[in-house]
Amino acid sequence: MKQYFPPMSLLCEAMGTTPAKVMEDGVVGVPTVLLRYLIKCALSDLEFDVEVYRSQNNDMSSERRDHVLELHFKETGYFEGRLLPARFDADYYPRRYKDVFEAIKTKEIRSALKHYYDQGIKECRAPSRDLEKPIAEWIEVSTAAQKTLSRHGSHRQN
Repeated sequence: MKQYFPPMSLLCEAMGTTPAKVMEDGVVGVPTVLLRYLIKCALSDLEFDVEVYRSQNNDMSSERRDHVLELHFKETGYFEGRLLPARFDADYYPRRYKDVFEAIKTKEIRSALKHYYDQGIKECRAPSRDLEKPIAEWIEVSTAAQKTLSRHGSHRQN
């Protein structure tokens, strides 16, 4: 649980905008130092499966302290592009995604888990039933954000 989050006015000041602008459809700039911090705040409460993270990352497999693995992901691993260590339900996934079920049946793919890591993550497929709703919400927000960016021109900077 978070213990503190700044008032909207301070957050807006850090972004060089106003609360009114944040409530409008549009684009505001966010300094990368602030964006990284906001992401870390969001990750701090994230449900974390330490065994999945250990198995996904060979370079971390010898680390036995669960809290070190969790801290690594939330402070570094996420920003390195390491996969979210979400629990995968091997029964649910092929039942939910009929194309996966058929591809396994015809031996086009080895396993549901392999499909999820090779393709399903990029397609925002849910690895388990309990992640369907939050993933659907992210798809909705991401789609709206991309539409807004295309209307206002991309503000991507390197």
